[in-house]
Amino acid sequence: MSRRKSGGMFPAIVLAVSLFASSVTAVLMTGMYSRIQFHVLSSVCSEILRAHPEMEKAVLSSLKNLKCIPDQRRMEMYCWIMATGHGIF
Repeated sequence: MSRRKSGGMFPAIVLAVSLFASSVTAVLMTGMYSRIQFHVLSSVCSEILRAHPEMEKAVLSSLKNLKCIPDQRRMEMYCWIMATGHGIF
């Protein structure tokens, strides 16, 4: 009986360890993806400002208002970016 219980515990332990490892991986990948997004946005803004220094106020205003954009408009912007052939990966 004891052997039967321990035989059932092994798959449960393997499953628990796998779930924990995948959770940690997801958290780490989320942080990495966030840093990549910030870096790309920073690079784009820097290039815009380097090419057109007079656009500084417009760029800063757009960045401040970015979090207020509704999901539908944000999705349209994303589709436009992808249609131009630009993407992170």
